[in-house]
Amino acid sequence: MKTTKALAAFTAAVMAVCSFASCGKVEPENTAANVNESSTVTEQQPEGESETDAVSEAVTSSEDDAYSETVTVSSDTSSSEGAEEAEAPEERGEFEHGADDFAAELFKRAVAEKSGENIVVSPESVMFCMGLAANGAAGTTRDEMLDVLAGGTDLETFNEKMKKWHKRQADEGEEVQGENRNGLQPFKILNANSIWAAKEMALSDSYLQRIKDCFDAENHRSLEVNEMNEWVREKTDGMIDKAIKNLPPDIMSVLINTVTFDAQWAEHFVESDGSFTAADGTVQQVTMLQNSENQIINGDDCKGFMKYYSDTNYAFVGLLPDEGTSAEELVQTLDGEKLHSLISGAEYRHDPCDVSIPAFSVDAEFKMSGMLMDMGIKKAFGDADFSEMADVSLAISEVLQKAHLEIDKNGTKAAAVTTAFMAMGIEPVPVENLTFDRPFVYAIVDLENGLPIFLGVENKI
Repeated sequence: MKTTKALAAFTAAVMAVCSFASCGKVEPENTAANVNESSTVTEQQPEGESETDAVSEAVTSSEDDAYSETVTVSSDTSSSEGAEEAEAPEERGEFEHGADDFAAELFKRAVAEKSGENIVVSPESVMFCMGLAANGAAGTTRDEMLDVLAGGTDLETFNEKMKKWHKRQADEGEEVQGENRNGLQPFKILNANSIWAAKEMALSDSYLQRIKDCFDAENHRSLEVNEMNEWVREKTDGMIDKAIKNLPPDIMSVLINTVTFDAQWAEHFVESDGSFTAADGTVQQVTMLQNSENQIINGDDCKGFMKYYSDTNYAFVGLLPDEGTSAEELVQTLDGEKLHSLISGAEYRHDPCDVSIPAFSVDAEFKMSGMLMDMGIKKAFGDADFSEMADVSLAISEVLQKAHLEIDKNGTKAAAVTTAFMAMGIEPVPVENLTFDRPFVYAIVDLENGLPIFLGVENKI
């Protein structure tokens, strides 16, 4: 399974710390499809065996006792054991590795910015929104963007990959939605893109054609906030409202991407009452979602599971840090390689593990300009070259993302919107750098008579 297919679900999973229940089978609800034939009643937990030991036994069953292999479930099967092998995944290259690194780094920075809070972020949405901008950039501005987003992939390759990504999601959303394919529940994924520009702004025809071909981007000759918000509301099925609060007067265009996900589980959870110990030690009473799962993840510092949606090309990944490691500490160990390894490392086990995870919902909002600049996209926000977009001086003034996600016994709903505001830039003039990165002298002066009120030297901070 490609990494990009599970990224949106994985991002929410890390922050929603899941808990494993005892390894006695919880009987799932009857559903239209049962992906795992092996989800039968298991033996009761032996007396005296701890919950942790039971989970560990289920997760680390020896090869003599449990068959283990990386999952290859096709989207048109209802049995894991009888499943035909899916098509071999494409070879992962510079773009895929770069996108992994971007997702992991963006996630780490988002978590660090709102430490202690529940967050959800969509790297996919940021990539598509910034991809719209990258197609209008030139020179170093474009190079920086492609370096950060996709590991230095050239624009032609970047667009080919993004076009295929967008088309695949569009095709899969249309393929399943409303059909109950193989008895499964409807599935929806929608990636929508648009550019909104002042009527007096002359956008390049070649730029508009390129983003239409690669991103199916709509071209709106309007900067009406209400119209943009209504577009976002429609594309996200009402999950995101008022994506833009106001528009500064110097904004000439706005680039918008939305990602919407609405899918039921291939096999539903059942609900039970439970407790959840928050990061601050508070014990909360919650609704737990329970089911026996066969796709198990064994990381160096975490354990987890993968659960399929009604379109089995998409899955949820839950990761539970080892005792003594917080969720935020786990996130900070991520890089692109580890992120991909955890997502692709789920192994099918004949002996299922009973999983319990709280039902939850989360909303998050980020100003991403600072994160993106720290990651290496600098010129786009200042001395920018967007000459491929329009014959005027432009720069990105702000990048915002709003996201929503909710999980219950039936499935998952999630949406994100990323907006990039393009403002009139200032023609760059050569300036000297003056960085106070060593001891300095300072003063507070009375400008009327030129006399100092305070004088000082700062030798250390």
